[in-house]
Amino acid sequence: MKHNFEERSANGIKNNKVIFSDDPTALVKLREKLKTLESLQEYMKEANKCVKKKDKEAFMKLRFGNERNWNDLIVPNCHGNMGFPRYALSNNNGNIRSVKKRIEYLESVEGSTRVELRVVPVGECD
Repeated sequence: MKHNFEERSANGIKNNKVIFSDDPTALVKLREKLKTLESLQEYMKEANKCVKKKDKEAFMKLRFGNERNWNDLIVPNCHGNMGFPRYALSNNNGNIRSVKKRIEYLESVEGSTRVELRVVPVGECD
C-alpha cells in the first residue's frame, strides 16, 4: 500500500505542470500558456457559433474542427444545450485573467532591484 502511494506521488511530481514564479523561464512558460488559453477560448466561441448555425462546413475549417469533435458538440446535454457549455468558456476566461495577472506581476518584479544578503560569522564584521 505504501509503495503504491510513493509511486503515485513520484509520478505526480514528475508530471507536474505547475509554473513556479522563481523559475527563470516562468514568464516564457506563462506567455505560452496564455497563448494556448486564448486560442482555446477563440476555438470554443467559434465552434459554438457553428453549432448554433448547424454549419458543419465552417466548423471543419476551424483548427480543431474534425468529425469526432463535431459529433460530440452536436449532442444535446441533459439540459438540451449543444456546443461548449457556458461554464467552460467562463472558466477558461477566468484562467486567462489569472495568467495575465501573474505575467504582469512577474514583469513588475523582474524590473525591481534584487538584494543579496550575506551571512557574516560573529566577530568578522567590517
